[in-house]
Amino acid sequence: NLKAKKNQLVFSGIPGLTTLVSPNGQKTLYSGNTSQGPVFGVYALADRFFDRLPVTTLAEKCVWSPDNITIYCGVPQRLPVAALPDDWYQGVVTLSDNIWKIDTATKQAEIIYNPATARLGQEIDATNLFLDRDKTVLFLTNKLDQQLWALTLERAFTPPAASNSGGTTTPAQ
Repeated sequence: NLKAKKNQLVFSGIPGLTTLVSPNGQKTLYSGNTSQGPVFGVYALADRFFDRLPVTTLAEKCVWSPDNITIYCGVPQRLPVAALPDDWYQGVVTLSDNIWKIDTATKQAEIIYNPATARLGQEIDATNLFLDRDKTVLFLTNKLDQQLWALTLERAFTPPAASNSGGTTTPAQ
């Protein structure tokens, strides 16, 4: 609590815990491992409520929208039997993601990009997600080859340009 200049323990005892705080600081995405398997959800600070979300991923494979409700995430098509997130960090396992838009209030979730149906012949292991200033383009780094990808949120991904040695793309027109 920056205003009161006090620390407050919110999470503990969750192996593999990773978090991502919303822009207003009132909600936190969390992922970790429980005895029942991987868990992914949102924690509301005001009412101290943990709420699971309808998909399972790592918190760092997501980005919050400025509305503090919508998140965009790389969600693995299959979770491997592995010590996540450690094995993923170390490159021992890779993930093949679809990109999802999730409303954390209503729990409505939809796939907004599936590499298999795009037929580009490339998988995506999404990391470092961020939105442009206008919140109309989602950018991510494909951990598999470190290429920068762009998703115009009303359209499909622009694949990395084969001739671009820098690995960046421009938003789809």
